[in-house]
Amino acid sequence: MDPITRAATRFAEQSAAFWQSGQGQLLHMCAVPAQRLNLAKFLRARESALDNRWPLVLFDAPFSDARAYAAGLGRRIAEDYAAVRAGVAQEGVALEEFPSALAVTATAHGVAAALEEMAKRLGPRLDGAQLVLLPGQIDSADTWRKFVAELLQFAFSQRARVAVYDPPGGVLASLFSEQGRALFEVDEEALLDYFRQAGNRQSAGPPRPAKAPALTDEQRARVEERLGRRLLGQDSAARLRDLLLDAAQHNRKKDHGAAQKCYLEAQRLCQAEGAVHEEAMVLMALASAHLALRDPTQALTSYATAAKLAHSKSLWPVVSQAFMGSGAVWLMNGEWQRAARDYEQAAAAAEQAQVAMLRIEALRMAGTCHHNLGRTDDTVRCWQQAVMAGEELSPGLRAATTFPEVAGEMIKLLRRSGLHQQAAHVESLVSATAPRPGVGAGS
Repeated sequence: MDPITRAATRFAEQSAAFWQSGQGQLLHMCAVPAQRLNLAKFLRARESALDNRWPLVLFDAPFSDARAYAAGLGRRIAEDYAAVRAGVAQEGVALEEFPSALAVTATAHGVAAALEEMAKRLGPRLDGAQLVLLPGQIDSADTWRKFVAELLQFAFSQRARVAVYDPPGGVLASLFSEQGRALFEVDEEALLDYFRQAGNRQSAGPPRPAKAPALTDEQRARVEERLGRRLLGQDSAARLRDLLLDAAQHNRKKDHGAAQKCYLEAQRLCQAEGAVHEEAMVLMALASAHLALRDPTQALTSYATAAKLAHSKSLWPVVSQAFMGSGAVWLMNGEWQRAARDYEQAAAAAEQAQVAMLRIEALRMAGTCHHNLGRTDDTVRCWQQAVMAGEELSPGLRAATTFPEVAGEMIKLLRRSGLHQQAAHVESLVSATAPRPGVGAGS
């Protein structure tokens, strides 16, 4: 069993033990931020379990304002109930409509009441309803803690379950007992060993039939021409993988000097193979190692080299990421003008790559830098471009970007400038922005 599956299994066992103990209806889910998405994947994977009788409302919107968060959550509960209702109707099962008044709320108590109503209406056909709060960003830790504390005070029935995400030692820890906590804990070193062994198993033992025949020189040339870059040979690819896994392990142990050596060797390997794409990615990892060793000058050099290499092959997503990295370094050093310049170059490359998420974030940061320099015209220009880029996306995709953040800043700026009609338009885009994951199974 791989380390992620083991983590998921332990999490499921701890969750089940808590729900069966009768000690409460709110579960404290703990995972390091790097594993938050794996936790979400596990919860969504449970959607298809045949034995599941707990429809899941998974809400991963960022938390900034308690009233706005509660309002969005109330709408989500009503919408997901409607989706369940429509689904069972196709099987000849009729469920009552959700009371529209309960979907309109601005408090944690109102959210709890809406969930309780959903659980009650599902009860005759299912065991109840489960709500999972998995915010990817929390702007105010104190306000978030108060919101969850209010949920804890609600007298939920046995038909309603709530699970709240928090990193280990996070702001919610003191609200829950050890018995009310389920850990999604992945052994990172075991995971690295698993990946390494998985690679080695391909060459260990007796010869096995290949899943696909090896490429001929002519086929390889055609593939490389189509991709616009060279392919690493099998041995070189295996060596590169091992070097990157070793570097990751050194970083985990905070031995950044050893990680730096691995990245430098990986860069030389890529240079020898003429693998520009891989070399640019390694250079960005090397820049992070330089930063960990408190050498921002070398980090900037690595980012600049990565951007130049990627630009030579029109690898626009990589160009954008490299400039995002250098922009962040300038920002850390208080060099607002240089940071703005690199963030704008990142935005231009993201536009070439047609990656809206990256472009919006780059423009948001560029505008922030201009704002700190007191350049209102440049601030408006960057943020307006970001809003226009977000306007072209669907509400669901828009919610996956930093559009709400840049739009919020834009609204404040427009209102201060007396442009209330323009602010109202941007505000309408924000109100339409809400992630819409499907209804699924509880853990």
